[in-house]
Amino acid sequence: MHVCDQEEVFGAGTWAEKCEILAEACQEKFEFMNFMHFFMCDIEGNMFIFSLVAFFIVLTVFRFMCDVVDEYIAEALVYFTKFLNLSEALAGVTLLALANGAGDLLTILFLRILRKECPIIVGHC
Repeated sequence: MHVCDQEEVFGAGTWAEKCEILAEACQEKFEFMNFMHFFMCDIEGNMFIFSLVAFFIVLTVFRFMCDVVDEYIAEALVYFTKFLNLSEALAGVTLLALANGAGDLLTILFLRILRKECPIIVGHC
């Protein structure tokens, strides 16, 4: 019986043995995509192909983030700037900083409320 840990996976000899360990022991650990299986089994450790795929994924994520910022955050900043009668510089510094931290705050709140977990950065829950 194999265990899904770094020593077991990377300590195996051939790519086939590594794929067997990833297929047997590590399948339930990955909810969305098993990048280790993709790297070791599908492309057999080819760093060039893996780098191309990773670069494409990062570009795609940044593209969608730009759309979200343009569509929602920028319009919200303009609205709050007019509502609070702030200068553009002050609004850019303060409101954009608040919008930047909103994702972290929501993540902590959802972990606390939905999963009943207390992230270490919160301190005492």
